[in-house]
Amino acid sequence: MSAKNIQLETIIPPDTFFYIIPFENDDLILTKEVLYKHFESPLKTKRHTDRTTIGSIIYGNDIFTVEVTVRYEQRKNLMVHIGRDEISVSCECGMPGGLLCQHAYYGLFKLMHYRDIDLKRYYWPGFNHQKKNKNTYLDITVNGHNVSFEPKKEYGNLYRLGLGFNFFETPTFEKKIEQKIIPSYGNQEILGYAMVWTWLTLWSVHLPFIIPFIGKTNLGGDDIFSYHRYLRNDKPFHHHQNLTEEQIYLNEIDNDMFKLSKSVGRQADGKYTENWINARPKLFEIWQQIIPVLKNQRYLVSTNSYGLNPMNDRPRKMDTEKCQLSAGELSISFILKDRNDYFTFEIIVKAGEKDITNLNKAPLFVIDKEDNTFHLVNSLQDEKLINFFYRRANMSTVLTEHFVDFHNRFLKPLSECYPVAYQAFGTKKIIPYEFNNVIKTNSKNHGA
Repeated sequence: MSAKNIQLETIIPPDTFFYIIPFENDDLILTKEVLYKHFESPLKTKRHTDRTTIGSIIYGNDIFTVEVTVRYEQRKNLMVHIGRDEISVSCECGMPGGLLCQHAYYGLFKLMHYRDIDLKRYYWPGFNHQKKNKNTYLDITVNGHNVSFEPKKEYGNLYRLGLGFNFFETPTFEKKIEQKIIPSYGNQEILGYAMVWTWLTLWSVHLPFIIPFIGKTNLGGDDIFSYHRYLRNDKPFHHHQNLTEEQIYLNEIDNDMFKLSKSVGRQADGKYTENWINARPKLFEIWQQIIPVLKNQRYLVSTNSYGLNPMNDRPRKMDTEKCQLSAGELSISFILKDRNDYFTFEIIVKAGEKDITNLNKAPLFVIDKEDNTFHLVNSLQDEKLINFFYRRANMSTVLTEHFVDFHNRFLKPLSECYPVAYQAFGTKKIIPYEFNNVIKTNSKNHGA
């Protein structure tokens, strides 16, 4: 048996005696076996409570108050407080000798309905604040012997000290996020990643690849002061970096990209070998896999090889700049504009809502000139179409008398795959493209 005084001055006198019954488990369950330990019953069975009656329950300030009558004796008021590890009970009788009285014992047993009871639904520590005589955080309903607690919707799920949230099924946390290694101050050795690329239309083009490098930050730690060496399997370089799992994964795949691009070599734009054509789908798949991972890396730069040998030992600082990588954000559409004697057919490339048609182009990537973001194309079909227009100022011109043939051979199949808009001559209004509308609004001869 154990007992102690608890200070609840706002509810009861501070010298009120409370008898303490530890749960003896971590689940806030009061068991019959535990209750038996705290009372020596004069009856033949400790579970006999048929002569005990209880009145309605009153709840306030974390205290349950209930009237208990045992064997037709005078009614006594019990006060019950539910803690994280124990239940505290006070009785009007004062509990002579500091022992659990029969009013408390039989009253608790009656409230337990003669079986073990889980008290978690009654445990709301600290949520006692009142506003206009109502609990601020909880909707509390008292109905006879039943008291229910429900967090108010505006507070969502309430965290209960020592217990957690009131979930039907508590979430588990097993898959941990990768911890980024970020220098806490400058002048530190770092691991970064370089996007090695060249313009599509140069005389010598190679497939773009990512390669890790070791560098050193400036004093502020927000930029790279110097570049030491690329990390290549064919040229080992000793460094002091503790690589994360993400970085180990990236370094392995980056090496595969490097070898694939190196095996294809440099090509003249538009005069690609069979090796180049076969390697492009494989490389495209690799880029789709690694861009979401690369976006978590702090030090990401691009380096333009300008058609020269991209396989140097380290990045040249004069050729590098900060960059970003993106996938899945591009959208392609077209607009046909009537210029009276001819039509222009223009491509529109957007990244989200931003128009980036005035772009730079590398194999497989569209580059936003403003922020140096490399956007991976959505498909190889998009790649061929963007390249086709990029090589000719992002537009095509069709004579009015050739329009029908242009529609049949090119525009009709394209409009089945991409959005196409139309702007009639002399207007600013833009509408969805329909062949018949173009014919009707133009008085010229549209024959083949």
